[in-house]
Amino acid sequence: MRVLYIPSTLPWPPDDGERVRCHHLIRELAGRVKLTVACPLAKPEGEIPAALQKAHWRFFASDGAGRMARLGCSLRLEPVFYRSARSTALLEWLDSLDVGSFDAVHLDGLPALHYRDLAGRVARTTVFDLRDSWSLLYGRRIAVRNSAVMRIKKVAVERLERRVLDSRQPITLVSAVDRDHIVRHYRRSAAGLDVVPNGVALELLSLPGFQRFAERPLIVFTGAMNYPPNDEAARWFAEQVMPALRARVSGIRFAVVGKQPSVALRSLASDDIAVTGEVASVAEWLGRADIVVAPLRSGSGIKNKVLESLAAARPTVASPIAVEGIQIAHGREVIIADGALEWVDAISELLSAPARAVDLAAAGRLAVRGIYDWSAAADRYIALYQPPEPSVL
Repeated sequence: MRVLYIPSTLPWPPDDGERVRCHHLIRELAGRVKLTVACPLAKPEGEIPAALQKAHWRFFASDGAGRMARLGCSLRLEPVFYRSARSTALLEWLDSLDVGSFDAVHLDGLPALHYRDLAGRVARTTVFDLRDSWSLLYGRRIAVRNSAVMRIKKVAVERLERRVLDSRQPITLVSAVDRDHIVRHYRRSAAGLDVVPNGVALELLSLPGFQRFAERPLIVFTGAMNYPPNDEAARWFAEQVMPALRARVSGIRFAVVGKQPSVALRSLASDDIAVTGEVASVAEWLGRADIVVAPLRSGSGIKNKVLESLAAARPTVASPIAVEGIQIAHGREVIIADGALEWVDAISELLSAPARAVDLAAAGRLAVRGIYDWSAAADRYIALYQPPEPSVL
């Protein structure tokens, strides 16, 4: 089977949710089909990672978004991130291909909408991996911090989502929560909306299981800090939860682990709060963690950070939004906390019950090992690439 995969970003290093999903799907698919990846970005310096070299790679410089382009985005009510992902060179290459050059085209992420029309020309089947619902994301961000700019952005992404949903070809999302929001918000049928969850990396599953708390417990929060919901969550935890935790637990420490933290987040660093910036290995930090937290107050989709902490067999405390779409239960594989006082109580009680923490961590690893698997995700996509059977009258 010949498959063309068009990502919205460079899929390495796998250091944020978008890149993690894209990276692992390309790795898995390249071992099963004849995969060509057409990346709407100029070829980066250095070698393509060994895990991705089975695919055939083509790179096409993006048009970018200069000052005039950004002005045009404002006039057209078009997100700048969407305009930035457009590549005229890639569009021209697609237009030059023969009809039926591929058996299927896999469009990855909302910006890949630029290429959907031509994808329908070069392949009989087009699968659009919308991943998360942007309208759900912005709706939740507005609930946390309302502003006119945020409301305008929500309208802009809704226009794009409606265009994606116009297609009769398969559309995939990472969680049932996002799918159900799409169904309600746009008043459409769930037909053609498939849920393909994220998986977990084997290096996390191979970490030693959790055994005991350190004398000075380390709480870790991981994620790309240039993603606003992560930045907001990290600052909220540092400002609203850590002061009360310090009063209850002597020597407790908090580490914010992830690339591009904001100036406001960096300013919170202290003797007991570390803001690392980009790190070589998130797995290493998870291996050192006594408790992993995911205090998200907005966002959408399955949270890789939660899957990763569970796979690493670390006691995990998370907000209700952070665990949406993941098949785990409060008190069995994870502790769910909402307001600041609940967070303080949950972490304090967990630290006072090491045997429970060990059981919680083991159950979390077992849950993700059985369900969240990149190989299974790739198999699901290969099934979606198959053309539908002709109807029999």
